[in-house]
Amino acid sequence: MVLYALKAGFVWLVLYIIYALFLQRERFFGINRSYLLLALVAGIGLPMIEIETSNNYIPQLPILLHEITVNAEQNLAAAPNLQYTYWNYTLILIAIYGIGVIIAAVRLGLSLLKIHQLYQKARIENHASYALVKTNELHSPFSFGKYLFISNRISLSNKEYEYILKHETTHIFQNHTLDIMLIEVLSILFWFNPLLVLYKSALRDQHEYLADQAVLHHAPIKEYGQLLIEQSIPGLKIGLVNHLIYSQLKKRINMMTKKHSSKVPYLRYATSLFAFVLVFWTVSCQKDLKNETEEIVAENTGKVYTVVNEMPYMKSAACEGTDKKCTDHEMLKFIYNNIKYPKQAKENGTEGMTVISFVVDKHGSIKDIKTVREVADGCSEEAIRVIQLMKGKWVPGKKDGKVVSVRYNLPIRFKLK
Repeated sequence: MVLYALKAGFVWLVLYIIYALFLQRERFFGINRSYLLLALVAGIGLPMIEIETSNNYIPQLPILLHEITVNAEQNLAAAPNLQYTYWNYTLILIAIYGIGVIIAAVRLGLSLLKIHQLYQKARIENHASYALVKTNELHSPFSFGKYLFISNRISLSNKEYEYILKHETTHIFQNHTLDIMLIEVLSILFWFNPLLVLYKSALRDQHEYLADQAVLHHAPIKEYGQLLIEQSIPGLKIGLVNHLIYSQLKKRINMMTKKHSSKVPYLRYATSLFAFVLVFWTVSCQKDLKNETEEIVAENTGKVYTVVNEMPYMKSAACEGTDKKCTDHEMLKFIYNNIKYPKQAKENGTEGMTVISFVVDKHGSIKDIKTVREVADGCSEEAIRVIQLMKGKWVPGKKDGKVVSVRYNLPIRFKLK
């Protein structure tokens, strides 16, 4: 999930930069809108290519066995109530992600609730292709889906009413609400990605430009611009909907007065298309390289995993089957019963924690024992000696039903008192 989110963010970042550099100031609003929507879909879809073809991949998360304390003054033959524990960072990330999703979903729900409350209290006039919702709340005119909300508390001339109607029905007929809902859903799933705020703002701008363009086929720029200024009133604002006044007035008026060229800037849009191809190629090549590398490592060197579907466990007659708590308890008990505080370490007052790494191979044997963190005066050597006593006592781990080699890290703390 983390890798997928990073790749989605990479796609969105590159394509937004292209939009900001080459397309943002162009007056081909329909093309710009399509580009932004395609960029959003590309961010969702391109990383999925790797996920769908790499469903056997298991993240290599750190798993640490229960820390063992060796005390020079106590009898260590008993190890009551010990159990296998580890920090599962995946669960922590899932919890944080889930909280963010809930908060974002609640915000969307509140916006929908505001719209519903306005609708419930309003007078509805149904037309052939839209519904006019007349409310008693003070707010700028806006549209949501096929509904055009307008406040009875706003005084409008017939011509102004006609302009507003044209503006908002353009939002309705071009299905701008679907664009916004796509952004809102993505903002829930990717609440941690600030790029979606930029995409939302950019799409809003294109929506308003398209609606303004439709009105200007029937209205003088000066007259319509004055209406926009007059309609910039305080009152109810709902971030989910298409308001008549949403983007900055200065930006919209500048775009309305900008000279329109009949020639499409082919170079700019060709550059954008090239960016799409480049991003697709980059993401696909990362997938191919990763898969090829894993295959070579697995075939030539024997891949060693950190986490697999079925972790290795130490054989014990005291445990029934593969009871994880029981087998890990017996393993730790075995270490407690056999490890001794080195004499030289006692004499020199040496304390500290050593970390020993070892691999349980496909045959259940222990190999590749090495010191990750060393404690002097024979402490690390004593830890290695005890681990070597466990050779031949393990059942190997499995990944997707196949026996594989798995690495463990075991921390052992030597403490005089």
